[in-house]
Amino acid sequence: LLLPLQHMWSLSLEEQFYLIFPIFILMLFKLLKDNLEIALFLCLFVSLTLAHYEATNLGSSSYYFLHTRLWEFLSGALLSIFELRRSDKTKYLFFQSAAPFFGSFLIILGVIIAGKETEHPSLYTTIPVFGTCLIILFSNKKNVITKILSIRILIWLGVLSYSLYLWHFPLFAFYRIYFAGNDSLLLRLVLALLLIFLSITTYFL
Repeated sequence: LLLPLQHMWSLSLEEQFYLIFPIFILMLFKLLKDNLEIALFLCLFVSLTLAHYEATNLGSSSYYFLHTRLWEFLSGALLSIFELRRSDKTKYLFFQSAAPFFGSFLIILGVIIAGKETEHPSLYTTIPVFGTCLIILFSNKKNVITKILSIRILIWLGVLSYSLYLWHFPLFAFYRIYFAGNDSLLLRLVLALLLIFLSITTYFL
């Protein structure tokens, strides 16, 4: 929490994934075109198993490496394939109504039960990841959850989220280093305003 650039590990994972996955998916598509989802699900299962084992037995190593984070990326990949291949969306009308609510419940549940001792990434992490997948897959304009997430201020926060992510960790780290013991509300407010200002500025620049 005192290392200003510690969060950059996630960017390195993304770059590794974006470099490796296109080649990997092309090979799978040529070899297993009709069973692509099964192959990706097996890869997801292996990655999740390794993540849970390493988080439980090896500490923080599973947090930073691609092989134990791959299953999260593959969740999105499978989600995309399923969305492209489903033809008749009317068969999923019930899920379009119920799934976003259940997905939101899972995300909130994940936040509530998470603690400092919670192993991550592990089987626990599947709770918010699966919840997010449900919201993405079954969102529709008539659903209340979709309407809430479509509020302009939330969309704007989503647009700024990458800049917010890049700036928040160094700001918080330097705050802890230079203002240790002076945890005032005014300083937190100034920090929040500075974070928003820097994020907006770098987004447009």
